[in-house]
Amino acid sequence: MTEPTVTFDASATAIDHFRLLYCRFTLKATTPLHLPPYKGSAFRGGFGHALKQMACTAPEKICDTCEQPNRCIYAYLFETKIEQTGANEEMIPRPFVLVPPLEAYREYAPGDVMTCDLVLTGDAMEYLPYFIAGLNQLGHQGIGKSMGRYTITAVHCLRPNAPAYELYCGPENRFEDLRAPTTGGELAMQYRDASPQHLTLSLITPTRLKYQGHLLKQAPPFHVIARRLLDRIAELSLFFHDTPLALDIRAWKHASEAIRLVESHVTPYDWERYSSRQRTRMKLGGVVGTATYAGDLAPFLPLLSLGEWLNVGKGATFGLGKYQIADMA
Repeated sequence: MTEPTVTFDASATAIDHFRLLYCRFTLKATTPLHLPPYKGSAFRGGFGHALKQMACTAPEKICDTCEQPNRCIYAYLFETKIEQTGANEEMIPRPFVLVPPLEAYREYAPGDVMTCDLVLTGDAMEYLPYFIAGLNQLGHQGIGKSMGRYTITAVHCLRPNAPAYELYCGPENRFEDLRAPTTGGELAMQYRDASPQHLTLSLITPTRLKYQGHLLKQAPPFHVIARRLLDRIAELSLFFHDTPLALDIRAWKHASEAIRLVESHVTPYDWERYSSRQRTRMKLGGVVGTATYAGDLAPFLPLLSLGEWLNVGKGATFGLGKYQIADMA
């Protein structure tokens, strides 16, 4: 029996079919804004509410009672159900990542500029105009405790190893032609010539991972990151690219256990949000900082490169779990 191949080429080939858009929104405050230090809930929650008001024929109702969920863009993005798979809502990842402005500022004066990032993957890319309209509507109706307002001045599309280009001009309400999306293979090829034995990940936003049923409050072992990343990529591949991930997931998870955590500088970051759907406050803390790993890391670089765009762990749609490959040796 042939042993499964755990190589760079195997993982790069397996994710080549992924299609992604990475969009950066430039926002300008038009009235004073008061926002929390971590702004993920304000932006993601506010966007969801604005989108539901725009797209839903009965926004006061819950989606479970809707008679036309398959025709609703809000239900597709926020209450995702894939009928033919038999999967329930909790099993299906959302096909977008919304990373809020990352500076710790809480007060913005009129004229101040901030940016937020949006990543769409697979079938969700066709709904980009709805994201622009929803975030635009959020800016008009107000965000945060003070219900401060902003306008979208521009949306740029970011690509690996290529200049960003303007996709939308806010003041003129003008859309430019969308160019070819980035593929998973393009992300992987950034690291084609790398053979690191040490690699440092910078955990930029609170990274929320569990191990053996417990939330990690220290640097995650590499196999925990790899396991969750493999599961997330496999789920997004199946549900939104209509393609099973061509990797022996069990073999790759086993291989990840050989990678060692050798240095860490992380701190817990606690925050909470109010869920209007569940009518309760939810704690969504994680860890931020850096973690350095040692071992045969090259096979995992394609997966890690895709994770730089898709995030890892719980709460990705709030921008949680954003990381970058900070250093390799």
